[in-house]
Amino acid sequence: MAFKKEIFRHCILVLIAGVVIGCNGSDLISLLEDEDPVIRLSAIRQASQSKDYRALPYLVKMLGDEDGDVRLFSVGALRKITGESMGYHSYDSPAKRASAQERWREWLIGHGIEPRPARKPAEPSTGEKNE
Repeated sequence: MAFKKEIFRHCILVLIAGVVIGCNGSDLISLLEDEDPVIRLSAIRQASQSKDYRALPYLVKMLGDEDGDVRLFSVGALRKITGESMGYHSYDSPAKRASAQERWREWLIGHGIEPRPARKPAEPSTGEKNE
């Protein structure tokens, strides 16, 4: 039964990947932030294939994801895009993963990249000025 579930999951990933491949950069970022790990995995794959540097802060953030597949594919994408691993292994203890994730954040800063993903745009102003 577990084998059939994995095949089904793989088929869904392939279908979603086909949709993601045609998306623009802002769509890719929103997919990287999706709550569904299957959607995130597909977006990670696209970021990796396109070597999209805009995805780096999101990939680093996902090194702390609760889903093991998301962590594994995130570090794989980071390696493909940057050529670095920072000693991160998705199967390490949470403490070791957090330490390696921090090294990734430092790497981002050292390369002039904001380590935390930008916040979503604020709601439109009501016309009041904040002084």
